[in-house]
Amino acid sequence: MKEVVDKLVEWLRSSVKEANCKGIVYGLSGGVDSAVIAALSKLAFDDESLAIMMPINSCEEDEKDAKLVIDKFKLNAIKIDLSKTYSVFTDSVEKGDNSMAYANIKPRLRMTTLYYYAQLKRYLVVGTSNKSEFTVGYFTKYGDSGSDLMPLVDFTKREIFELAKFLKVPDKIIQKPPSAGLFENQTDEDEMGFSYDDLEKFINGENAPSSNASFLAFHTSSMNKYLPPLKEATGSWGSECVYTYWLAVQEEQICGIFGIGGWNVPDTEMQVMQRMIDIQKPNDKRRSAFRYKRLFRTGWHRI
Repeated sequence: MKEVVDKLVEWLRSSVKEANCKGIVYGLSGGVDSAVIAALSKLAFDDESLAIMMPINSCEEDEKDAKLVIDKFKLNAIKIDLSKTYSVFTDSVEKGDNSMAYANIKPRLRMTTLYYYAQLKRYLVVGTSNKSEFTVGYFTKYGDSGSDLMPLVDFTKREIFELAKFLKVPDKIIQKPPSAGLFENQTDEDEMGFSYDDLEKFINGENAPSSNASFLAFHTSSMNKYLPPLKEATGSWGSECVYTYWLAVQEEQICGIFGIGGWNVPDTEMQVMQRMIDIQKPNDKRRSAFRYKRLFRTGWHRI
């Protein structure tokens, strides 16, 4: 595990140096993913890393847990309470009954805050998405998926817990149920409809085909999150070919970025999903690509 941590720390340092920046900034939620990022950031940059707590009518216990991490690793940290900003925004826009439309404002406000401080201090924004969540798209488009670096995107949730134990993250944080904190009493597994353990089995190809239905339903519910901005198809292509054309272009771009094959258009949802799993292997080149290619920053589930 020490070798893995050393490699991540070195990768963070080299990525920041390549970008001609001075350090990194990240959101600290009180959860295990951000706690691992905090520990790695402290090792990589010490005083040139900034943790930001950004409560939005949040659970007080989460803030207490975030402060545990701050005290444990002696972090350079600040608190920006975005509750009033959220209220002003929601009072200013048209009202509706889509609860997720309201919930997703929160990670998008936090992303805006992180990029403000990143530009102010010439830092890069570090995201906390892990492989389990990234595979099924369990994050908010242009919210918590908006970052410059994603050090944990090659690690499943189980591996995140192993990293947390090695880095001596407080036990309370390791033992608490994972939650995105979008609304009261929310947990990741309840919202997804399956456990991280089952998802990891799926990622590793251990589940029987009949058990894949829930993962595919989750995936297809917001497949548009993986779409880049589209323009109207013209000429001989025709509008019915737009989606197939996008798959082909995306496949070729993925191959170009990650060096993993040639032209191949997936023709079923399962093949698209499997392709996503196949490319999610430890690869510094892949993680660095996020700084320059916005292809896979956006996921499926929470739009």
